[in-house]
Amino acid sequence: MRKPVERRKIRIELEATIEGSRTATLTVDPRWSVKTVLLEICRVPDLEIRQNYIFGLAKEKDGELYFLQKDKAIADEAPKGWKDGKDPKPFDLHLKVQFFVVHPEMQLLDAGSRRYYYLSIKNKLSKTRFVPSFQERKYQLIPVTSSFVLGRLKNK
Repeated sequence: MRKPVERRKIRIELEATIEGSRTATLTVDPRWSVKTVLLEICRVPDLEIRQNYIFGLAKEKDGELYFLQKDKAIADEAPKGWKDGKDPKPFDLHLKVQFFVVHPEMQLLDAGSRRYYYLSIKNKLSKTRFVPSFQERKYQLIPVTSSFVLGRLKNK
């Protein structure tokens, strides 16, 4: 008779919300594919992501995030010792947008996918060091100065 495989823990770092960073912990079979683990994560009641094909699981290595291949077993991507239970720590992954969509308002049909996509874009933009050019700054200042001038004229 075949010995049942013990399940292992995976900790998923989710996109941050106003409340702060969030994680989800799942217990999975090490033989499961990355795609199966992704489907399980998307079923978490807080997320309820139905259009999971645009999202992917990524692991951190040397300060960079690398997406896992969806057809590989999760144990193939895990650190040594995780599969056989020698390492008691959970396998840390990140749920990220893997494929950006052109028209999210038309292509993302369920609320869970739209919400998580929005959180992902918002967090990416907040971490980006975008320095607008002189021309862009000029266009940003036009409405501000116009409202200031018009506001002053109305008060006179």
